[in-house]
Amino acid sequence: MELLVAFGALIIAAVTLYVQRVHNRHQMLPLLHISRDQTTKNGRVRITLSVINDGQGVAILKSMVFRVQDTDYEIKHNQELSDILETYLPKGATNQEVRYFHFIRANSRSLIISFEIPSDCEDPFSNSLLTIETESLYRDRVTVDNWGMNTTSNYADSVIEKFLSYFLPKTR
Repeated sequence: MELLVAFGALIIAAVTLYVQRVHNRHQMLPLLHISRDQTTKNGRVRITLSVINDGQGVAILKSMVFRVQDTDYEIKHNQELSDILETYLPKGATNQEVRYFHFIRANSRSLIISFEIPSDCEDPFSNSLLTIETESLYRDRVTVDNWGMNTTSNYADSVIEKFLSYFLPKTR
């Protein structure tokens, strides 16, 4: 009888620890989205591309790919962003600003590119695609692009989740 009680306590402790870990992982998950802002003032159009983290966890950058006019550019530092702006911006573009970051703080906005063009010029980045792949503190993968965000569990937790999915009812 004592063995049955001890085994039951062990199962309850393991489930409790797992539930706590899942809660902590979800609590620290970065919630990312890409923002493209456009404002017009005095015949000039200011275009800003930023990534916003509305989550409580920091996002650690793993890769950034910027697709402009069917060409993919893997961004690894500021100079590559500057080169892209220099290549595609029309004459008369001013106030160019680029920032490459290695992490995105919780509840923050991180500027990627910003520039001004004359209002009669076409925005060369209007159909561009930005894909950012990050990692949470728990090593979960978070990928965000112009259309939304996807998450992938880290390897250790995905094995446990797959195992438990056979026993637990589907919640989604």
